[in-house]
Amino acid sequence: MANAVLDRVGRLFDWLLEPMRTDPDAHAGISEAAARISEFYGGGVLSCVLDTLPLSGAPDSVRARAAGVAEVWISAMADLARREGRPAPEARTAAEDAFARIEGGLVYGRLYGERGPFQRALAELPAMLLGNQTAHSPN
Repeated sequence: MANAVLDRVGRLFDWLLEPMRTDPDAHAGISEAAARISEFYGGGVLSCVLDTLPLSGAPDSVRARAAGVAEVWISAMADLARREGRPAPEARTAAEDAFARIEGGLVYGRLYGERGPFQRALAELPAMLLGNQTAHSPN
């Protein structure tokens, strides 16, 4: 059952992250994806399947599938950062850090009923991924 849930979440994440992959304006793509993520998670107070599944006691196949879902999200952010000129290792680190902040904000929101950390992470997502470049420069 957990694998079926993760398959569904994976498909939803494809839609949530689609603007990061397709919008020629990186800042606009990040902003639209952030808006979709915010709406999906109720502004930061709804649970994420990645932090609610009992991953430590789950079968290896469930843990691997959950990691695959997370990787889709991290890769989409890293790919965008790399397309915008960040070196691959730096882009990957930025994406991992952004993922951790967003997921941490969801945990915080669930514990305290407070949306602030989640919403700040999403608001700062363009700067986290693009570095000092906060808007896409036309070519």
